[in-house]
Amino acid sequence: MSTTLNISKPLRYSGAEVLHTVRQMTGTSVEVQVDGNTYAIDSLINKSATIPVSVSASYRPEFIRSESGELLKIAFWKEASIN
Repeated sequence: MSTTLNISKPLRYSGAEVLHTVRQMTGTSVEVQVDGNTYAIDSLINKSATIPVSVSASYRPEFIRSESGELLKIAFWKEASIN
């Protein structure tokens, strides 16, 4: 579990966690990016909006903060799968 103080920092998020994070951050001042594209999903406004995220993939999170520690952006980068 990741905390604001970065006491513990997850190394990877699942695609399902990425989708959940995008939805939870919609309506806040925090920008959420997936592979360089910014997304904000509000199911009350657009019920058919989608995000091209692979639920079974692994994503590396990057937390961008202001000098005062305020969370400004969360960027998720898809990890290459090794089979």
